[in-house]
Amino acid sequence: MMSNQPLDAKRIPLSQGYFAVVDASDYDWLMQWKWSAMVVPNIVYAKRTRRKSEVGSRGLVLMHREIMAPCSGIIDHKDRIGLHNWRSNLRDCTQTENSRNSRKRRGATSKYLGVSWHKGDDAWHAKIGLHGKVLHLGCYGDEIAAARAYDAAARKHFGEFANPNFDDLRAGAE
Repeated sequence: MMSNQPLDAKRIPLSQGYFAVVDASDYDWLMQWKWSAMVVPNIVYAKRTRRKSEVGSRGLVLMHREIMAPCSGIIDHKDRIGLHNWRSNLRDCTQTENSRNSRKRRGATSKYLGVSWHKGDDAWHAKIGLHGKVLHLGCYGDEIAAARAYDAAARKHFGEFANPNFDDLRAGAE
């Protein structure tokens, strides 16, 4: 996915050789704390520990939540990269909206999101989760055609939170 990193973005060093990227206007304010990398399956975030002298209970503070405070829900990284913490890449959302912008699961039979191989049909199936149910989008002889079907449904149902396999519906030639 393309990144729209601001031209004046600054890097904040973290532990384990990682760094977070933030807007220049947030850099000095964020540098008052020591940040470290929090590596969780499939993603890395910038974190710090709240000081005893700070308001609120002692505990974990995630950089993206610090930048967007106060927020009413979850903070989503539009590009799905947890260390890209410039404001135009962050958005307040619900858990449902956040899950719509998720990555492909490990161990899947297809390299595309929303696509799986079905032995019984000897075909690629396209599916999408919607309102707690799985919507079957069709069977395809071609993996890319199934991925395109998923992309069209994701754009229709998920809007700005869609995570399509291709930048546009005509894409797919690799």
